[in-house]
Amino acid sequence: LQEIAALSHMISEVHLKDRRYGGPNVALGSGDVDFDGIFAVLRDMMPPLILETTAGEDWEASAGKNITFVREKLLADAAR
Repeated sequence: LQEIAALSHMISEVHLKDRRYGGPNVALGSGDVDFDGIFAVLRDMMPPLILETTAGEDWEASAGKNITFVREKLLADAAR
């Protein structure tokens, strides 16, 4: 997280994905990524966010869940 903050002036977009350590990509919030920490750093930058998430069996439902996850993290972070 310190690296992201230190390089923030060079970051123009952020690709979000989640995975378990040593495993495959999973839905946002179900892996090992520290999204609370990530969004705390991103709050001040607010670059465009690109979701690199698994499609699952129903890509529309998966996309909706991942977008909801990001919105909730952004709103929760904004409330702090």
